[in-house]
Amino acid sequence: AYQSDNGVWMMIGNKTIDKVNKAVSITTSHFSDWTLITWLKIKPVSSIIGVGEKQQLQVLNYFPMNEDNDLLAPLTTADNSELPLGRGAAVPDNFVKSWSLAGVGTLKGNGGLATYTAPASVNGYADVTATATIASDNHQLLLLAHIRVLGDGMTFRINGGEWVTLEGGASKLDAAQSGVSGTGDNMSLAIIWPGGEGSFGWNHETNVSATALAYSPAGGGSTVAAFYENSLEEMVPSGGSVKITKWANVGEYVTGTFTASPAGKFSVATGKQLGTVTIDGYFRLKRVI
Repeated sequence: AYQSDNGVWMMIGNKTIDKVNKAVSITTSHFSDWTLITWLKIKPVSSIIGVGEKQQLQVLNYFPMNEDNDLLAPLTTADNSELPLGRGAAVPDNFVKSWSLAGVGTLKGNGGLATYTAPASVNGYADVTATATIASDNHQLLLLAHIRVLGDGMTFRINGGEWVTLEGGASKLDAAQSGVSGTGDNMSLAIIWPGGEGSFGWNHETNVSATALAYSPAGGGSTVAAFYENSLEEMVPSGGSVKITKWANVGEYVTGTFTASPAGKFSVATGKQLGTVTIDGYFRLKRVI
């Protein structure tokens, strides 16, 4: 699909799919920015919740249905007509044949709506997939929604190794800064960002809106940060970000994910960079301040 001058996403009906070369091609009369897009999806398509929590799911249609009320009409368009995408509307209940779940927890579906309930406990985290099967005599269409269920704590790994979980909490440090931290087994991990929900890129400069990560492994001889020294001997921010998926009131849970790569590993004694690592993880921590 491409975006028209008035901001409407337009799908092109006639397309060629080359499965061998993994390419999709269409014929058009203009140069535009194009993207792969779907007119049917489950909202939200991806979510993070805590143990014992619920997630509501809904099938939405972004394509105006034709006279036959065919949800799969874009699959059968043979000409080069342009199909405008709408804002997304709930599909009629009879258009969803069934719901199914792969993973822990329970899923209860009712037409285009479903409710997922996470188990009371998980070992670190659990990934589950909810599937809605669209009713059609001519096509098989499965819509997927991915849900990650988090246990309490701050869980991370270094260079794709074993997951480590630390106990900790979340806090609003001041009007311009919030943070999460975890400690245990002589190690600690802390992340700060400007506050609220969203995705925040790393910024190692010292200022009121910093987004930073600091990990101190057991032993105390080194520390890992979300910046590194490049080949020009410049200190630059790590790639990646911290994504706050839920900010909460005091006593409730804050959730998020993070990744920093390359992240600098520095000597505590000399301050010199010892190398770089990749650190990634997620957290579900109760806000204490």
